[in-house]
Amino acid sequence: MSKRIFRAMMGVTLTTLVVSVALFTAILFPYFEARLANELMNELAYISPNVEAEGAAWLEQLPKGENRLTLIDADGTVLFDSEADPAAMENHADRAEVRQALAEGTGQSSRYSETLAEKTINCAVRLSGGQVLRISSTQYSSMALLISMIQPVLLVLLFAALI
Repeated sequence: MSKRIFRAMMGVTLTTLVVSVALFTAILFPYFEARLANELMNELAYISPNVEAEGAAWLEQLPKGENRLTLIDADGTVLFDSEADPAAMENHADRAEVRQALAEGTGQSSRYSETLAEKTINCAVRLSGGQVLRISSTQYSSMALLISMIQPVLLVLLFAALI
């Protein structure tokens, strides 16, 4: 009888744990994505006046950071990129955030990489000369976050089984 009760309690504990993790991820992931986009737009607000005044030369003197900066001409030609050679990059005129920034002044988009299991958040602002300054940051996908939580969940289950 006690084994049956133990199994039932383990089943309830496991189910509660799995449902809780899934709900927390489903609720908090969009929140953190919106926060990241807001932080990127704030960073653009600080950087863009300097780029307008000094151009790509100002970007070149920046230390390597965690966010990717790209300066794009009005025709989509990449003038500067903090992580890649601009000459080897394709035209960016078709990127959603660039099109939106050219039309409305600011733009935002996100792209998911199946290979890296990461989501890239892109924010862009149109500069007075018609160029677009874009900043990008990566965020783990909800699936990658769930996978990274497997070890702590297993530890909790082990701890619950020992108790």
